[in-house]
Amino acid sequence: MSLRAVNLLLQVYSTHIVLKILIDVELIKNNAKLGAEIAVSLSNKLNEESKAAEVHSSGSTGTKITIIGGAAVDIIAQSDSLECQSG
Repeated sequence: MSLRAVNLLLQVYSTHIVLKILIDVELIKNNAKLGAEIAVSLSNKLNEESKAAEVHSSGSTGTKITIIGGAAVDIIAQSDSLECQSG
């Protein structure tokens, strides 16, 4: 393999790594946004239920929710071949 071919492969690999990092960052942002939307929706639902319960009992306080955590799945496929086939 020539030096030029090695250099080209390294450039492609470097670009792949940068793109992967950018995609991972966007996935994390999207997970955080979705988690916030779920938390707000759940909080609103529980607050509505809490307000309905206040009608039947005195001294009830609002519901507060804390959500901590998340999950990210990262799957990488790699081939030993430089040939691409479709079909």
